[in-house]
Amino acid sequence: MRIYFLMFIVLGFGWSLAAQTVIDDFENYTLGDFLSNDNDPDTDAKDSKGGPWSTSNGGNGSSLVAIQEEGVGGNRYLAAGYTGGIRGGYRELGEASLLDGTNGIYYWEIRSLITDQNFSWGLADDAVTTGDDADFRVQIHMNGNALRVWDDDAFTNDLTGNLGTDWIGIWVVVDNTADTFDAYYSTSTLGAGNLGSATALGSGGFGFRGGSASNNLNTFAAINHSGISQNLSGQIDNLTLVPEASSLMLVTLAVGAAVLPGLRRRIKG
Repeated sequence: MRIYFLMFIVLGFGWSLAAQTVIDDFENYTLGDFLSNDNDPDTDAKDSKGGPWSTSNGGNGSSLVAIQEEGVGGNRYLAAGYTGGIRGGYRELGEASLLDGTNGIYYWEIRSLITDQNFSWGLADDAVTTGDDADFRVQIHMNGNALRVWDDDAFTNDLTGNLGTDWIGIWVVVDNTADTFDAYYSTSTLGAGNLGSATALGSGGFGFRGGSASNNLNTFAAINHSGISQNLSGQIDNLTLVPEASSLMLVTLAVGAAVLPGLRRRIKG
């Protein structure tokens, strides 16, 4: 786990923040899939090889979760997806978990290689062993090629137009007291510290899936659903936590009164 220390002051409100934690940038894993047999390659990102990632609906489907890279020696990321059903990966967040009664911002980058995508990324309060949507509490979903979120007991309508097949930045600002979240996106990978340049998804205040509960959010999942046209077509990179967020800080960032430095630039292959 790499930790990048940043310091800023939100002028006029007295807020200070001391650390962003890069939970996973996937750069140090070996390339390959999660298939648990003698086939090569078999990446060390998977739990049985000492890594933090497990597969949902595993078995031979583990070949449909993989560490890939852009070009030769380029940026590495996790890819998942199966044309024949549910497949994906999840990992525990450890010290980057969001405890009940606290707030936090999570950032990650996603890419879909297809325009008929059916893929979710988000936070859960337990292992996502079945790949069922119900495992999510905070859920961002790519529907075709547009983004929507789960709000209380149903998906919203699409909240964006067609976003293409390039990398997209995602932020969720989570209130784990009220069990609500706001969501933001950018059509380029600005880095975790540039929330002030992002675009809001809807009006915010989205309710957790499954309703209110006094639970820690300790798991991140990336899972596709059925009906897609290409395996391994949903991808994630640069999962990051900015701890101790507040709605006051978010509003300040959103109007541009304070903008964090970019975490880092993506390395393209």
